[in-house]
Amino acid sequence: MNATLKAVVLWAVLLIVIALAWNFATIEKKETPLRFSEFMERVEGGRVQDVTIAGDEIRGRGIDGYRFRTYAPAGYDRYVETLLARKVAVAVERNQTPAWAAMLISWAPFILLIGFWVFSMRQMQSRADRADRLRQISGGGDLTERTRIAETINTLFVATDARDWGRVRDVFAGQVLFDMTSLAGGEASQMTPEAIATAWETGLASIERVHHQTGNLSIGCSATEAAASCYGIAYHYRRTKSGRNTRVFVGSYDFHLRRVDTAWRIDVFRFNSKFVDGNLELEKEPPA
Repeated sequence: MNATLKAVVLWAVLLIVIALAWNFATIEKKETPLRFSEFMERVEGGRVQDVTIAGDEIRGRGIDGYRFRTYAPAGYDRYVETLLARKVAVAVERNQTPAWAAMLISWAPFILLIGFWVFSMRQMQSRADRADRLRQISGGGDLTERTRIAETINTLFVATDARDWGRVRDVFAGQVLFDMTSLAGGEASQMTPEAIATAWETGLASIERVHHQTGNLSIGCSATEAAASCYGIAYHYRRTKSGRNTRVFVGSYDFHLRRVDTAWRIDVFRFNSKFVDGNLELEKEPPA
């Protein structure tokens, strides 16, 4: 579940809980709690119009429309005779909800609201912890190691332009989370260095020249891992009969690297496309 969907679900749950809480609060307000002795005084005074009895609970309405709720002493039912004598309409609910269950139901929205609040706080703390960890990774690192990380990333692009697929394989870790979904759609996948190099070699086979230009490189590292990003432009050139010889990809790259012995290896590669321009059918064009 992505972050947007999670946020929508959480807000929907919150709105439902608030609506339930309001509904129960409104119901509670309609029936004013009344002491049993006061209830009997109202009955004797002819001010009670009808009641509904559910076990020890008594809900009723006065002749002025006043709604109330009270409870009879446990095991005491002689008040019913008084009700009947005073011509009070009496209804009995046989399937009584236990008092503890009724209380639980009435408090359920508030319990859910508290639970939702606790869940939200935990989520916020979790995101804060991840942000702190990312800041720790991206905020510093030894200058020598940062230089080595930059060399690893630069080697990837230079070796790709030179079609030196052995060097391309060398900059990757044994398994790489490879993400080109901003261009091709689908989902990111785990790939080996061999699979990545083979895919690029096949895809660029008909392209005469490839040129990558990168900039705004940002690196942060700890002793064993690093996060890096940069802007990037990739040019593809192939002489065609139409004269539309180039294609350009513009975007940015995100990397995660792990230290393997004394070298840095890329284990996450992600391209974030901004736009693609030029001849999108460059490989299919008749050659010049």
